[in-house]
Amino acid sequence: MELPWLYSFTVLADLLHFGRAAAALHMSQSALSVQIRNLEAALKVTLFERDRRSVSLTVAGQVFLEDVHRLLRELEEAQRRAQRAAKGELGLIRIGFVSAGTVRIIPRIIRYYKKNFPGVELRIRNLPTGQQIEALLRKEIDVGLVRLPVAAAEIAITPLSKEPLVCFLPKRHPLARYRKIAPQRLRSEPFILYERRQAPGFYDRILEICLRSGFSPLALQEAGEMQTILSMVASEMGVSILPISAAELGIKDVAVRPLAGRWPQSELGLAILRSSVDNPRLRKFLTTAVQLQPG
Repeated sequence: MELPWLYSFTVLADLLHFGRAAAALHMSQSALSVQIRNLEAALKVTLFERDRRSVSLTVAGQVFLEDVHRLLRELEEAQRRAQRAAKGELGLIRIGFVSAGTVRIIPRIIRYYKKNFPGVELRIRNLPTGQQIEALLRKEIDVGLVRLPVAAAEIAITPLSKEPLVCFLPKRHPLARYRKIAPQRLRSEPFILYERRQAPGFYDRILEICLRSGFSPLALQEAGEMQTILSMVASEMGVSILPISAAELGIKDVAVRPLAGRWPQSELGLAILRSSVDNPRLRKFLTTAVQLQPG
């Protein structure tokens, strides 16, 4: 049984006239007759009663027409779903993200996808950069919002955003009276650092600021979450240098001051496996995420 036979059958069942049905199908009347005979032979039933003056559906033809209409509707829906999948607008995307992504980036993407691509399910997990890379390599997530730089040959990176690194210190700290803080003033301060194993490239940028300012940071504590670092700063355990977006995490009793001078910025990027770069769902996600960034 061939699909064109079904289309021809529905047109003939609607018009009940071989000549008009053949014209509507842009084929000869004899070709239409052959298709209908082939269909009836395949089904082993008679679908139409024919005489020289009229054509009508048999009881079998009426039942078959109902089923064929349902089948063609399902086929059209399958075609639409295949087209949407080819455009990256259908399926599941498992996303890892660093905590800063919850402030602006991830909510913006989720809202956009719910409105414009409801056929895509976004499943999110909060993971530090190092754990995201491991999860990508194990294929436990499909894309990661990570802190850059990231060095892994199997990973492809799409840069997403940059923001300044600033000083976070206890609200009552003597240095809080300055509008800007020269990194050299932090020489004797106990530092609370982001764990190097969680984001080696990010850790090294903080270290670079200190070393270029003539000192190695006095690392009192390390933590893998910025909320934890800021809570420790608020408890007057030390100071930290973090991206400015960390100020939006809502930790009280913390002062935020720009660093005097020109320093490397904090960068976020989207990471996927290089073997996945041709996946239309992930290509659409990367393009959409970049387009949604302000400026």
